Amino acid sequence: MRKNHPCALTQLASDVNFRKLKERADQLSALDRVLQSVLERHQIKHGKIANFRTGTLFIALPSAVWLTRFNQKRSDILSELRQHLPSLVSIEAKINPALAHKTTPSHPPTTTFKANPRIISNTSASYILSAAEHASGSLKEKLERLAALATERKASANNDD
Repeated sequence: MRKNHPCALTQLASDVNFRKLKERADQLSALDRVLQSVLERHQIKHGKIANFRTGTLFIALPSAVWLTRFNQKRSDILSELRQHLPSLVSIEAKINPALAHKTTPSHPPTTTFKANPRIISNTSASYILSAAEHASGSLKEKLERLAALATERKASANNDD
């Protein structure tokens, strides 16, 4: 038998445990915004709140380099965070390598297609055409189009001048 039966979403949203979970998530989100501004002032990137429990703030950093830099400025960061969160007693930092891969660029890479700068010479075009004479089917058509590129590119280059 099932212990958990389906229930309405409105019933879940009005549940006391759900409200507590939402409040906790909102508190951690607000604390993360404060932490990001403090870390930015100390030039520490990619730090993230892992948890806040019994006066201890747990921070995840992507590498040992950032952990070392954080440890050098730990007391300054702690005093700044205490101004926003007086119940803060200590800070513990751990390495979480998964954070290093989750950074997203502010601008997605754009794909630009460039025209092929290679030019087919008249000699090459004549060789391709002679090969096309002995070919059959779709290969013949493709070789003829390739040879035609030599004259097309030269014509467009002359028009650009």
